[in-house]
Amino acid sequence: MICDCGFKGRVLLTADQDLVSTWAREIAEAGIAVFVTTNNNEGPKQWGPRVIAAKQSIMRELARREKPFTARISAHGTVSQVRLHEAGKWRAISIGKKNPPHTNKYKPGS
Repeated sequence: MICDCGFKGRVLLTADQDLVSTWAREIAEAGIAVFVTTNNNEGPKQWGPRVIAAKQSIMRELARREKPFTARISAHGTVSQVRLHEAGKWRAISIGKKNPPHTNKYKPGS
């Protein structure tokens, strides 16, 4: 499945949290992005809408990151962590929530 995604240039979406550690070498060799849902024991009625809500976050990470990488989709429907493969090692980075735009109440038009 991982090799097939790499061959076809596709992204892998999975509920198997162990896949990213068990198959880390294969993910790196295939050069793919893997998105993993969290809290999978709640079933598809819960995590299905989270994946849909995370679409914008997923697309943003795909646009800004070089593959291979893995990412977690949080219970809030956002990408919460990304693991980058650099120099033969995996490095995890946290992705914070975006703050709303700042407005200055003393300066008109901002």
